[in-house]
Amino acid sequence: MWNLFGKGSVNSSSWNSSINSMGLAEAYIESQLETKNSGFAAAILRSDSNNGHTLKTLKNMKVMKELDASFFEDDLGSYWIFVRDVELKQNSSKIGLIIHELESSDLYHLLIGTVFPFDWFDSIRGKSIRLYWILQARINKFTPFVPVGSPEDKLRDQPLETRMEKAMRKYIPTEKNVSEWYPIWGMPELD
Repeated sequence: MWNLFGKGSVNSSSWNSSINSMGLAEAYIESQLETKNSGFAAAILRSDSNNGHTLKTLKNMKVMKELDASFFEDDLGSYWIFVRDVELKQNSSKIGLIIHELESSDLYHLLIGTVFPFDWFDSIRGKSIRLYWILQARINKFTPFVPVGSPEDKLRDQPLETRMEKAMRKYIPTEKNVSEWYPIWGMPELD
């Protein structure tokens, strides 16, 4: 699944600019789009051949301890680094610090992307649903993802994803080409 994202070739200053744009868009997202930051964000790293050594290295990094980062290894062997804050701008800053640390530790090449989850009340469905903005390393742009139904169904709300992209393209770097909008099924959560 992660091969869809390709290898990250964007430098960290470009990444930090993209990540900072998400934090700066917080007021617009919450007031105009009536969407609430979920309170966490994650960086995703591809697995490597070091048999767990990379995860141990990540956990021992000073910045990870200072940020009180949480770690998760998924079924595909990818590493998820979670940060928590009620403010989107703080989560964006924390993810930026993690990416800087990955670069200085020569682990930047493992970066797949970052995920920023949001909660939105869907008046048609009559319930709150989870929306995601995924910043992909390969293209250094955000793509929307809205899974619906059970994880086994692997259904997504593509009309809503299209509306999300159109609403946010002035505020964050988005990918307009829907063929680049890759889903991440079975995404771990911190709720």
